[in-house]
Amino acid sequence: MAAFIEVAAAEAVEVAEQRPVSADLVALLDAAFIESFPCARRLLELLEERGWTGWTDIRPVDPPGCR
Repeated sequence: MAAFIEVAAAEAVEVAEQRPVSADLVALLDAAFIESFPCARRLLELLEERGWTGWTDIRPVDPPGCR
């Protein structure tokens, strides 16, 4: 999953900069994901262990250039 996100993130930088998602919507969608799927908390933990944060607004924990 983390490898897929890395490839998708590299390709989607331009789109994310053009249409940012509001912080309120991100929080709502992340909460719905956690409440709807029993495995959601563990999936988020695994993503964080691999350097990613969030589910709706997936981004590197340490942005490139800050590592």
